[in-house]
Amino acid sequence: MTTLYEDDFVCLTDEGIEIKWYYFPTTISKKIQWDEVKCFRLEPVNLFTSKGWGMGFSNVWWACDTLRQFSCDQAKFLSVSTVEGCCRKGFSCRNLMKVKDIMDKYAGIMRAAEAQQSTRKR
Repeated sequence: MTTLYEDDFVCLTDEGIEIKWYYFPTTISKKIQWDEVKCFRLEPVNLFTSKGWGMGFSNVWWACDTLRQFSCDQAKFLSVSTVEGCCRKGFSCRNLMKVKDIMDKYAGIMRAAEAQQSTRKR
């Protein structure tokens, strides 16, 4: 297993994604293999749809980042939809461009999810 990117919140390897501080209250990580991923999307953060840890008024379960609600930088929050499960898995990252590049290369679906999201905004 080769580590491609790692920060305080997420670790991307050639095998998949490890979302750190995922499960409440144990802080155990959530591991997702690349072939389990349906899509990724950028997640804007606000008081209703996101949370420092857990689920807000959306279908995203957020891994722990207690400063998420206070961040001015909206371009560092992502969610993953998996083959199994109805909730998206949300997490923060420090270097969004690097994470997006790796996800695009290994999952091959990042751009399709972004295109779908930008179409909804119009």
